[in-house]
Amino acid sequence: MRVRCVDKTRKESAGHAAPKRVDERFAMIEQFGDEAFLLPQGTPRLNAPSYPVVSKTSGCYHCGLMRAAYTRIGTQINRRSTPASYKKELIKAREQLIKLGLQFANKRDRRNSCNWAIKASKRYKVREDY
Repeated sequence: MRVRCVDKTRKESAGHAAPKRVDERFAMIEQFGDEAFLLPQGTPRLNAPSYPVVSKTSGCYHCGLMRAAYTRIGTQINRRSTPASYKKELIKAREQLIKLGLQFANKRDRRNSCNWAIKASKRYKVREDY
């Protein structure tokens, strides 16, 4: 993995850190690799990468983007129109995302914006040392 650093504090909002257009998403994959997105292959309807977890400006993992991806995945899983095979892929991606967030979480620091992963790991029973 080339991407390692993390933006733990709320220096840059998730909306500012995320790519707005599809061509920006493809440029991020070129620059940072597949790990810039949780699902680089995109959704069944779109042929574009979705759920970015890396800031477009710093190239580091972004806790706000990880949480946003976690929320969007939950929404997709709960939709009736989502195919069962894609739901399995989303559940696997959600688990991977929680584990990634746990790597940067810190119980002692309330300002750490990756702490959402601690609560999510308990809800979905994802085990990881943090």
